[in-house]
Amino acid sequence: MGGELNSPGGILGIVGMPSRYTPRTRYEIGVVLQSEDMTLAGFQGAVRFADGETRGTQAGNIEPLDARVAVVIDQLTRIQYVQHAAAEDRIDPGGVVTWTFIWMAPDARDAVMLHVAANSANGDDSPLLDRVYTAEAFSAAR
Repeated sequence: MGGELNSPGGILGIVGMPSRYTPRTRYEIGVVLQSEDMTLAGFQGAVRFADGETRGTQAGNIEPLDARVAVVIDQLTRIQYVQHAAAEDRIDPGGVVTWTFIWMAPDARDAVMLHVAANSANGDDSPLLDRVYTAEAFSAAR
C-alpha cells in the first residue's frame, strides 16, 4: 500500500490564503505539492466557515484560473470542491506541481478554513507507493 498520511518524501502547501481576509475580496490561492518519484498528481479542497452558526458551510466562492482546475458542487451540501481537472497533470522538474484558483471571500465576517488533500502517484496504476498529503489554512475576517 501507499505510505502513511503526510509521510516523509513530500509536502503539500497553500500559498496566497490571507491570515485575515477582507469580505468580497478576490484572492489567488495556490496549492503546491512536492514529492519524490511523482509522475501523476491530483488534489481537492474546500473553503468552509470555521466556527459559529455557519460552521461547515460554504465560505465565499471558488473560480478556476485555468483548465487545470475545476470546481464541482456537492448537490446535497452545496459545498464547492476545487480540484485538478486533468487526469495527468504537469509535474515540474524537482517533483513539483502547482494548481491555482481564485477565492472570493464571503460577505460574512466569520473565520474560514481551507482544507486540501493531494495525491502523489508513481503512475503504476496501483496504490503501491502512492502518497497522500493534507494541508489547511485558517483565515479570520478583518
